Amino acid sequence: PLMASCLKADVNDEAESETSIVRQHAILLLSNLILQDYIKWKGVLFYRFLIAVASKDAAVANMARILLSGPLLTKDPTLFHHNFIDAVFILNGSTSHPMYAAVRRGSVGAQDLSSTNIVGSLKVDNAEKRMEIYNFLLDHLTDAEKIGVTARLAKEVLCS
Repeated sequence: PLMASCLKADVNDEAESETSIVRQHAILLLSNLILQDYIKWKGVLFYRFLIAVASKDAAVANMARILLSGPLLTKDPTLFHHNFIDAVFILNGSTSHPMYAAVRRGSVGAQDLSSTNIVGSLKVDNAEKRMEIYNFLLDHLTDAEKIGVTARLAKEVLCS
């Protein structure tokens, strides 16, 4: 949503974030709205939260980690499992991902995106930051979910 535009990635920016307190409050407020079912994990909101996990600002990263792995994961225990493969495509900037195609068709809606280029706004250029996000997700998956993710990777990526 447009509300999440203040969570734009700073992992690709070289300058220090001057909006740390705003980003922390945005994460907290959006989390509360999700927990109270006022908003849903639609569009790019989940991926903006994931990018915040790898933020250069330690306070923002810790806030995102605590909320994603605590109350938000408790509310939806399959959140990481169901979105892992999509996160790999989106954070790597793959234009073949279905969400990117939906944006190109206009079915996602302009309100969900800060720009029409979802790949450009969500791509994490730094491989170490992407790995940090993937490790965060994997740390919170059960062994059965990890096997399921491996099977989905083989089916959806290698077999296509």
